[in-house]
Formats: sequence, structure tokens, C-alpha cells
Amino acid sequence: MRQRLWHNGMVRRLFLALVIVGGALGCSGPYAGKPSPLVRPVKKKRPQAAAATFDDQCKTDFFADASRVKPRTRDADQLVVQGNRILTSGDDETATMLDALGKFRSALAADPYQAEATFKMAVVYAQLRKKGCAVALLKRLAELERHPDFERQATLMIQAAQGESSFDAFRDEANAAVGR
Repeated sequence: MRQRLWHNGMVRRLFLALVIVGGALGCSGPYAGKPSPLVRPVKKKRPQAAAATFDDQCKTDFFADASRVKPRTRDADQLVVQGNRILTSGDDETATMLDALGKFRSALAADPYQAEATFKMAVVYAQLRKKGCAVALLKRLAELERHPDFERQATLMIQAAQGESSFDAFRDEANAAVGR
């Protein structure tokens, strides 16, 4: 029966009449009437940024005796490449830097005389505001430079350290650590 009414046009006419009457009477409800004026939010003062502080303490011993470790140079080199990839991903989040730090730490476990891993760990520690660890690693680079087998690579990393912007906040200490 409903289909017959719809087809007969009775329901159509009734619906059309309601639409016309509703439109003629105007809208009512939340959007009826004059709009309220826009209120601008009050600007809050931003808190003053505290001066960047560095952690001068370092609980890690980077000068432990490595004479009993058989260097696995190939493994260390691969870990350094992986750590560099993580660092150059463009992500400055702490978790990303900690991932890279883990790769460099593993590289030093595989080859304690790896100068690039030592330098990159110093850079990451500086970016994490761990000045004490960064300076200790730079001192370790200076120690590696005194060893004839590692002098060339350590010298290159020390030169890179002198131009590294991560050490700018404590440039004098960084230069003193590498003996420059």
C-alpha cells in the first residue's frame, strides 16, 4: 500500500508541501538569528627557555683495557655504516640518536680501536648534551692517534672533530681533549 501511495504522488506532494512551508517560515535552531561576534583568544606568554645545560658526568669507562679483545674490523665497519645511516636519516629525536649510539657502541665492542665509531659516539653524546662523555671520547681519539697502527684514521677523525658543530657549545674543552 505504501508503494501505491508513493506512486500515486500523494506522499510526494505532502513532502513537497512540507519543504515549501518550512522554507517560507525560515530556519530556526542553533543557526537562526544574528551570528555572535568572533572572540580572539588571549595570547599566552611563552615561558623563557632555560639555558642549555650539559651533563659533565660520564659513568662509562672508555679507557678500559682492550688488549684481550680480538678486533673484528669488518663487523665494526658495518656497524659504523649502520649507525651513520641512522644519523643521516634527518631525524633528531632522542630515540633515533640512541639507536645510532647503540650501533657505535657495538662497533667499539667489535673493534675497540675503531676511530670513526669513537668520533661518532662523541658527536651523538654531544647532541644528547652529555659533555662529559663526549670529551672523554675525544680524549680517547687523542690516545688512538698516539698509536702508530691507528694514527691515520684517528688524525682524520680529530680533524673532523675540529669542524664539528656539535662541539661548538664546549669548543675549548673539545680542542683541549684532542690536544689542539
